[in-house]
Amino acid sequence: MGYNTLLVIIALLLIANPALGVDFSKVKQKTLNIVTTQTRTQNLSNFKQIYAENELRNKVVLSPEYRLKAHIAMIQEDKALYVDNNESNTIYGELLNIIDKLQKLKLDISDLKYAQQAKNLFDLEATFTTETIPTPEEFDKMKIIIPDNDFDKINPDLKDIILFLNTY
Repeated sequence: MGYNTLLVIIALLLIANPALGVDFSKVKQKTLNIVTTQTRTQNLSNFKQIYAENELRNKVVLSPEYRLKAHIAMIQEDKALYVDNNESNTIYGELLNIIDKLQKLKLDISDLKYAQQAKNLFDLEATFTTETIPTPEEFDKMKIIIPDNDFDKINPDLKDIILFLNTY
């Protein structure tokens, strides 16, 4: 049983017993103070504001355009970190390591094909500016498509990178 539930039960028991002479307004105010503190809201009478903020968040922050811009920013930051510090523990560095291993092993040509496509898409996404970021519809046409017969066969790390590049 949670703390809030326990408080409500105690308050109801005290209120239900008229012999105790509990001042209901004080109980109500204490409960309101506890709930306000726990929900970190200043006033429980601002439901309209909270609703409006959630609506704005749904329209703006969760919009495909905003998500795509955030995705592009992550790609650019990752590549800049790799370029500035030659960090192999970046996604871009991991992709280059996969390509290097595949070229040395010369085992599965389809993995290398998808890895090269991923590098090309990564490089393209890293060059976008605020003026050249594509629309979500345009971006969807740039995605790397992996047919079902290849999907289970390719390197799992490469698959994760491709899914990361394709998903915004």
